[in-house]
Amino acid sequence: MAILEKYQRDHYSTLWIQTLQVGIFQFSGLFAGAIIEKKGYMFTAILAGVIYTLSFLISSFLPVIEVLYLTIGVGTGISTGLLAVVAVGIIPLYFDKKLGMAIGLTQAGVGIGLLVFSALNGYLIGTYGLQGSFLILAGIAAHTIPLGMLLHMPHMHTQKAKNEITCKDILVATERHSLLADDTEQLKGKGYTFRNKSSIIYLCTCCPPISY
Repeated sequence: MAILEKYQRDHYSTLWIQTLQVGIFQFSGLFAGAIIEKKGYMFTAILAGVIYTLSFLISSFLPVIEVLYLTIGVGTGISTGLLAVVAVGIIPLYFDKKLGMAIGLTQAGVGIGLLVFSALNGYLIGTYGLQGSFLILAGIAAHTIPLGMLLHMPHMHTQKAKNEITCKDILVATERHSLLADDTEQLKGKGYTFRNKSSIIYLCTCCPPISY
């Protein structure tokens, strides 16, 4: 409503900002997973924080509705989409027990945040105007950058990754249709442990890799 009054445009023109934001937010999950897979949760969260902050910052200094299509529509849509995937995806790395409760609390936090920011946005616009509100929101969004730096991989999962057996490792050891004693010792030297020979052969059929 504030954008409608500020720029004196029709409802259709201003509605495109929210349409782009929601649409890109939903679509961003497609490439968010690829970024997380390659760069990790920390990098993805920091990248989202930078995009989020710049989107509001540019909007405060370039108050043109065409710019808002890119900043508020595309920019905040991408950043919030990345953060949403990070917030849900990283939880299983920290919680083995009560995982459902942890995910539920995360989603409840999203709902509470929407309620709080709806009231906050109304207050900021009424007090500081649209441009001032964007500037303050840029400062709030910037907090996601240091918070993203806290998203380290838990120690138990970094240790688990070191002891992960891949199908390639097993196939190399079994390519002669038998598992030789020196093959077993070589894998054990890398930190792998085995119960018996048959269990190793069974691992050849498993994908994704299984830790033993």
